[in-house]
Amino acid sequence: MRKIYLIFTLAIVSAGCAGTRKVVYSPVGTWEYVVTGTPSGDTNGTFMITKTDDVFAGSFKSVEYGESAMENLYYAEGKITCQFYLSGIDLSMMGTFTGDTYSGTIDAGQMGAFPITANRITGK
Repeated sequence: MRKIYLIFTLAIVSAGCAGTRKVVYSPVGTWEYVVTGTPSGDTNGTFMITKTDDVFAGSFKSVEYGESAMENLYYAEGKITCQFYLSGIDLSMMGTFTGDTYSGTIDAGQMGAFPITANRITGK
């Protein structure tokens, strides 16, 4: 009887521990964005984030200005920073992911910083 009680107790403890695992959020996927208030007006496109062997990478594509690899991409705890180059301008992006939405800023140096929002359209 003692063995059955011990096995039953271990099963309950194991089940309780399994239920407390932290779900890790991932920004992997394709995101449809809008940058508002730029000197050229609002601009849109997509950015894509991938992950291979625990390393994040990405690309940023503008309908008007082409595509660029995201450089120095750093992602941790729902926040991202990266740089890319479009239409002759060095740009930095920083912001926060919440579920399937993203909000942040695109910094264009002397031209200013502009809000960016996005929605995930593929991936998870």
